[in-house]
Amino acid sequence: LGRIENHPDLIRIVPEKNKKTPKSEKVSIRIEAIRDLIHRLAFKPFEGSRTVVMIHEADQMIEAAANALLKTLEEPPEGVLFILISAAPERLPGTIRSRCQKILFPIEKKEIRERLGTIFSDWNDSLLTLLEASPSFSAVSKGAEAAAKKAGGLTPFFELLRSLWHDMAVFRETGESESLLLPDASGLVAREASKRSSERIFGEIDLIGETERAVEGNVNKTLALEILFVKLAS
Repeated sequence: LGRIENHPDLIRIVPEKNKKTPKSEKVSIRIEAIRDLIHRLAFKPFEGSRTVVMIHEADQMIEAAANALLKTLEEPPEGVLFILISAAPERLPGTIRSRCQKILFPIEKKEIRERLGTIFSDWNDSLLTLLEASPSFSAVSKGAEAAAKKAGGLTPFFELLRSLWHDMAVFRETGESESLLLPDASGLVAREASKRSSERIFGEIDLIGETERAVEGNVNKTLALEILFVKLAS
């Protein structure tokens, strides 16, 4: 629980590593942070007329933390403003989203494309394994194991998958490449979109999201990726 510019009425919550597993690269907003916040909100603002709470990467709240925050969002203390910041608001529980007003801060498409282009280059080997024509189970299994062990975590990989399948959906419906998030992968997108119905593409987008949420928990990451790879490649 931190503060910006030491202002006593501005509270900032950010994801942190689990102190019980300090070697883990995973960060999250845990229930202890939300409990500390709720305790802090029992006091009136120190200097101004309002307390502002900024929760960065709000989608990184674990389920227990989100549930603990829900009651306070339903009945916020007088003079408290909550700002939940997220680049992936769809990963927030529906109960949280329904109690928030959505405000978009668009990012220039050029910046998005540059970032995704870098991720595409870094994860190209895993994508080739995933989208190879009729890959063997052995190849899929080895690809999943390599992806699970790759330095830097799996967050960029899932961002890449979501973007690729977004582009497949766009290309499938329009046949145009101007709006693609990954123009460098337009050939791959066109090829894979031609093999899939729109219904299948949207079903796979849901599957990618479910797998991402699963690997953020305590499941076996290699096994979860193995199942995802098999289903996407079939």
